[in-house]
Amino acid sequence: MTRSRRIATVALSGAVALTCALPITPAQAVESPVGTVRLSTEKRQEIRYVWAGASGFRYGMVSGGSTTWVDYPGVVPPAHAGPDDLATGADVITTMNGATATQKHRSTGVTATLTIPSGQTYQAAVGWSMLTRDGSGALHVLRTAPDGTTMDLPVSGLPAGAQPTAYPQAGSVRRLAVVYKVDGTSSVGLIDLADGLTNGSGTVVRSLTGSTKGAAVRAAWDGYGADGRRVTGTYTWKLTAEPRDEAGPALTVTGTTTVN
Repeated sequence: MTRSRRIATVALSGAVALTCALPITPAQAVESPVGTVRLSTEKRQEIRYVWAGASGFRYGMVSGGSTTWVDYPGVVPPAHAGPDDLATGADVITTMNGATATQKHRSTGVTATLTIPSGQTYQAAVGWSMLTRDGSGALHVLRTAPDGTTMDLPVSGLPAGAQPTAYPQAGSVRRLAVVYKVDGTSSVGLIDLADGLTNGSGTVVRSLTGSTKGAAVRAAWDGYGADGRRVTGTYTWKLTAEPRDEAGPALTVTGTTTVN
């Protein structure tokens, strides 16, 4: 009996020892927060640039709604702007209303009106010029004439059977690229908006100017390019005659010639 009591006492003492070994500390005070952090997700608004010109740009939200115009600081309007000066077209906005297009020069307020001829459809607007396409697939450059009428310049120089597919714009208001296909093969040309002349490589080889008081007009080309080098191959030419009294549209004749 005595041995049993000792065993019990030892076991009890061990339990007390383990209990006393547990740390007992007073509760710590919790400090008040000095700031808050809000966790959330926000969707960024995407914008689209509707137009950018020489005096400013217009933008709007991709989701829709109204647009906002922003002027560049320190812009000085040119002394003259109009369809007769293609370089000033970098500040022109074109607004379509059916077959009628209104062109407005932003910094000067000069306006011009174009009427798309029957049978033609709008393709692209570049500065003071507009590109259209007729029922046969042929392209035309439209521009307002001095008397307010719409001048129609047929685009020449594309290969026979060419089917235009796109008109990339890269900031130029004097020329416009045209992507076209012939027998399934894509190529690129460059239209000179001044006269509608283009070729497969997209460059104008030579431009000649002159005047005459007579009724007959004779033009000759010596087969040399503007860089003074002799060229070979088949080329498209265009002769444009402006009336001396500026009454009525210009007369245009086109054709091809081969240089050996």
